[in-house]
Amino acid sequence: MQDIIPPDKRSIRNVSLPGRPPQRTSAPAERLSYPGSEGIVFDEVHQLDKPKEEQPIQAPKTDYSRPHVYQAPMYAQTPVPVKTAAPAQSTSGYEYEGYEKKSSSIRSSIRFGITVLAILAFAGAGFYAYAQYYGGATVTVRPKQEQITISGTYEFKEGEFRHDESVEQVQFTVLAGEPEQVTERAEGTITIYNEFGTGSQTFVKNTRFQTPSGKIYRIQNAVVVPGYKMVAGKKVAGSVDAVVTADAPGEAYNLATGDFKIPGLEGDERYAGFYAKVKTPIQGGFSGTRNKVSQADVAEAYATAIESRKTIMAASAGGDGFVAIPSLVFTEQDSPKQTEVSTAGEATFVGTLRTHSIRLSEEVLSDYLLALSKKKQTNDERIMVSSVDTVTAEPEKKTQSPWTDTVQRLRISGSVPVTWYFNEQKLTEDLAGKSKDNLSGVLAAYTGIEEAEAIVRPFWKTSFPTEPGEIEVVKAE
Repeated sequence: MQDIIPPDKRSIRNVSLPGRPPQRTSAPAERLSYPGSEGIVFDEVHQLDKPKEEQPIQAPKTDYSRPHVYQAPMYAQTPVPVKTAAPAQSTSGYEYEGYEKKSSSIRSSIRFGITVLAILAFAGAGFYAYAQYYGGATVTVRPKQEQITISGTYEFKEGEFRHDESVEQVQFTVLAGEPEQVTERAEGTITIYNEFGTGSQTFVKNTRFQTPSGKIYRIQNAVVVPGYKMVAGKKVAGSVDAVVTADAPGEAYNLATGDFKIPGLEGDERYAGFYAKVKTPIQGGFSGTRNKVSQADVAEAYATAIESRKTIMAASAGGDGFVAIPSLVFTEQDSPKQTEVSTAGEATFVGTLRTHSIRLSEEVLSDYLLALSKKKQTNDERIMVSSVDTVTAEPEKKTQSPWTDTVQRLRISGSVPVTWYFNEQKLTEDLAGKSKDNLSGVLAAYTGIEEAEAIVRPFWKTSFPTEPGEIEVVKAE
């Protein structure tokens, strides 16, 4: 029987047997279409070995003596593509276009998710670092202020007041008149030193002090020179200042600097241990013709200059726990000396001014004022004296040198402006860990606070830090 082979078809004899791997060709991929394979893209096509060209089998001559049986033609089976599980490359060499698109979409989603997570992690780390570095709280407080009236006698013991002393030259001018014959003695200040012993030494008024050139100057008042002290193994001489006047008139006694010995001690063992040096220039010595001036004008100008210096000294004192009341500044001064006459007809005078200031302990004065305040004290609150310009004070007993008294009993009167202050450390401890809404409740226990405002960092926190050290207190003016 002869096989019937349709055109372009293969014989069933040439169908690949199971298990025989198809041979790939390097021919470019081509799109195939089979029944049921719509939408499937094949990257490459497995080409089966081309069968050898077959020759039709020659049927034997018909034997009409046997019955003839018709046999249908046999066709070679066409291989059907098989869908593979691997998206990149299947074992049969085919991929799905839809799967590739879906896989790409999934990868994009994963990358986007990773990016979002990274941004959120970075932002979270930034917020955490910000909270750690810039975290904390600032409380701005405006203390209460008030005026307290004081009137009475108050006592300040040793250590509760200070005696400050200064010596300076005061210069002023007055109008000059007609020329006249004038003789004047030079005056100035010297410092007397005691290196002889630890005991004090008194020198009476008019004690002589002599320069190496032999000129004599005399002290105007008695002085007491304290003994020396040993400091860190070294001798520190005791000293005191004194005003001296030249023993004779004339410009030859004017002295800017110089040393002195005490001729009255010569031949005594104390002679080498006591000496003096110029502290302020000794000047004003004159003998000759000079323009006449009104002594009343000189006295008035001198008094004005002295009051000005007293005010400046009282204003500059402070900052060390002691306050200077202007009425407790006392002065000692010598007679001013005329130094020159200008072409404008003005005479210049110079005087030596010694200033003594009794400065009161601010803490003790505040205690007296606190007792007079109408506000109730809480939480170790105190008051600070803002100014004493409107306060007057004077010794209860008038003496020639009140600054030498070891106890000061003073009559004090006036209106004193004060500012309350409070324990800042205790305030931070009371606020630690509290909610911002509790600020007013905490401040209610502080009499000295007028108002306060709090800022907590970072901004999303609603309570103060638990550590008091992270809370800053700022005083507003």
